[in-house]
Amino acid sequence: MENRRKISLSLISLSVLSLLAFLVFDFPFLFLFLFFPSLFFRSGRKKNLNYNQQFGPQYCEKCQYPISPGWTFCPNCSNELKW
Repeated sequence: MENRRKISLSLISLSVLSLLAFLVFDFPFLFLFLFFPSLFFRSGRKKNLNYNQQFGPQYCEKCQYPISPGWTFCPNCSNELKW
């Protein structure tokens, strides 16, 4: 019975030490190799986009009919809209 208790205590202490090692060493690892590079790639994106760059043209290119974002064809001339 005493032997089982020693084994269970050693397994519990090993689990606690493994958890502490993960908290101390792996979280900085995750930050440096996963989060930090994503900041680098985000910096290359355009930050200030005007309405036309975000949603496409506001008027049909063919007949200059006012259009709304999401339309695929102009309701006036049936021109295919390029977003």
